[in-house]
Amino acid sequence: MLEGILLEGSVPSMASLQTAYISIQMANDVQEPNCDRRQLRHMIESKIPYVEFHKAKRVNEPDRVSIKASRDAAISLADDVQKDANEDMKILYKAAAVLRNAIKTTDRWNLSGSFTVKDNQMPKKLYSFF
Repeated sequence: MLEGILLEGSVPSMASLQTAYISIQMANDVQEPNCDRRQLRHMIESKIPYVEFHKAKRVNEPDRVSIKASRDAAISLADDVQKDANEDMKILYKAAAVLRNAIKTTDRWNLSGSFTVKDNQMPKKLYSFF
């Protein structure tokens, strides 16, 4: 049952697994349904060899359980998203650099009473951007 849940990509907590295990024991009329998390971890490790346990960031949160395949899939998905974001940022930085260089090469515009703009005040690259 747990292996199927893990293969779907879920990452259950040890607290939820412990609660589920105790409820299964109670449903099967076990006299004293109790299970320590260390015992539960040992049982899971013995039945599912490719399982991983992850410590929570906070002390008061339970550990998480996953399999290596779901961890690897999550890492590759995060890498793909990061690569796409990096490519978009590279395009934006290149566009900003082209615009900055076009603005640097222009002549300073002075108000002379006319709103006509000369070619050296508005380069073609900057005009086509607008």
